[in-house]
Formats: sequence, C-alpha cells, structure tokens
Amino acid sequence: MEPMTNVDFPVFCRKLGFHSGVGNLSNKIWVLWKNSISGHVLNDNEQSIDLQFSSSLFPSSFYTSLIYAKSTRVDRRDLWNELRSFAAHSLALPWLVGGFEGCILGVHSNHAPMLFQAFLTTSKPPAAFRVKQKLKLWNRNIFGSIFSNLKQTEDNVQRAETEYDSNPTTNNRANLHHAIAQLVLATKVEEDYWHQKSSCKWVVEGERNTHYFHNLVRKKRIRARIHSISDNGVTLTYDSDIQRSCVTFFSKYLSNDTPTDDLVCHFPFPQIPENTDTNVLYASPSEEEIKQVVFSINPDSAAGPDGFYSHFYQSCWEIIHQDVVLVVQEFFEGAYSS
Repeated sequence: MEPMTNVDFPVFCRKLGFHSGVGNLSNKIWVLWKNSISGHVLNDNEQSIDLQFSSSLFPSSFYTSLIYAKSTRVDRRDLWNELRSFAAHSLALPWLVGGFEGCILGVHSNHAPMLFQAFLTTSKPPAAFRVKQKLKLWNRNIFGSIFSNLKQTEDNVQRAETEYDSNPTTNNRANLHHAIAQLVLATKVEEDYWHQKSSCKWVVEGERNTHYFHNLVRKKRIRARIHSISDNGVTLTYDSDIQRSCVTFFSKYLSNDTPTDDLVCHFPFPQIPENTDTNVLYASPSEEEIKQVVFSINPDSAAGPDGFYSHFYQSCWEIIHQDVVLVVQEFFEGAYSS
C-alpha cells in the first residue's frame, strides 16, 4: 500500500482488523499483523523494509523483506545492495521476499495489498489418505511401470537369445531361462492389469488375450460417454454444448434458489420398530464384520476411488487389515462428515 501521508497506525490497524503495524522510511510500505504474531523491524530503507516474525503458528521464526522499488535502474541500485547485504548476514532463518516489483519484472501491477495467512494444524491426515499414499508408494517402488517393464523384459529375452546362439554355454542358457521367466511374469502382470480394467469376471484362469481386454475397456468407455442430451427440446451433440448444459443445470439445481421440495424423495421410508435397540445403529462395526463385508465383494468388481480392486484387499488382508478397519471405524465415528 502507498498512502503517501502521515498515518495513525493504531487507527488503521483497528479498521482493517489487525493489531500491530509499521511503515517504512518513505511511508510507501505498510506491514500489519495480528496479535498471534510477533514482529519487529530489522532494517528500514527507502525502497524496502526487513522484519523478523515469530509465532506458535510457525515451525520457526522467519525473515521477510517487503519491497516498493523505484522505477529506474539507477535508483534501484541501493535496493539491490541492501538486499544483498541482508541476504549475506541473515539467512540463518527462512526468508520471504515480496512486494511491488512491476518495474523490475516488466509486468503490470494493480498495487493491491498482499495477505499472508498461517494456520496451525495438529490433526493427522485421515487414515484413508495415509493408506492410499502408502499403497501408491509401494506400487511405484515394487511394480513400477507395467508397460515399460514388459518392453524391458522382451529386450532382455532377445539379448539373451542372441548371446546363447553365439555362445551356447551353460551360463548363457541359465541367463536365457531367467529372462524368459521374467517375461512370463511381466506378461501375467499386464494381463491382470487389463483384466481389472475391463472388469471381466468370467475369463478362464490363465487366458491371455489382452486384445480382448482392450476391446472390453474400449466398449466400457464408449458406454460411459455421453453422446447427446436434450436441453429444453433441443438435442445437443457437441462436447462443448453438452458440458455447458450440464454445468448450467447442476449449478441451478444445487443453488440456494432450488426449492427444498425438489430435493426430497417423495416415497415412504420403512419405520424402525419401537422395540429396536437404536444404539446398535450408531455402534462402530467390529473387525470381523468389516472382514466379512470385504470378502463378500466379487474380487473382479470395479475398483474404488483409490484404484484398488477387492481382490487386492482380500489377498493382502493380513497386511492391511488394521488400516482398513481404522478407516471404516473413523468413518462411523464421524471423521469424514465435514
């Protein structure tokens, strides 16, 4: 901000919702902060001001240099020298630099104030998020890229065959057998990948027809695609028109102007008998109940939002069951209600 006038900082702080503030030497830079943060001036210059801030919201204290640079290169020499000097002696802590430098960068600036916000987060991420991240890391480190691995194993087999043909020794034959075994494994992994993608549940065990799986995946995508919709009696077929119509409809439907009656299902719900123990409805499911549900799902059913199929959870239950149970129980306790 550039008020270019004598200011009463306590008055402006109260009006803007802050508790403390300072201005630099030329009064072109204002720095305001709330009482949860402690700040003091280190250097006060014509084109910049250096401060140190500390708070329980931050892992450590940090420095900040706020700039209002002059418009000519000659006039900015002092600014660069001041920043170099500060950087040489004050980089023991993190350093935040910002402000109006449009004349330096050659870009347009609207002189708007900058607002920095800090929040203290003590809660750990939900268990579902932690499990998903760990599974992604495990998948990347163990399996890597399925198709790159398959191409690599094919090249290894060709190389091993060439070496064995030119020099048929026992060692080269063993290398060839090992390369072939790795190719068989990579092929099985690719088969399983496309099998899962196609959600095909009746393929015979060991059947390796990836072209068939490709066709199933392609047909699924075609069925899931919206080719046309009717909007007020007009049939829309272009993707851009369909997208615009959907956005308009749901924006209106989910707005505050939507009548409440339109969001209510007009059919009777079954009533709970009076002698029912309703506490059971609120109780967290046991580990055995969760396991029964997991193992009742078809192993080849479509994957969930995390990308993992039921077969994965069933096969690795002994390894991941504690995390899965924790996620489900946290859900029933309201951890994901917000």
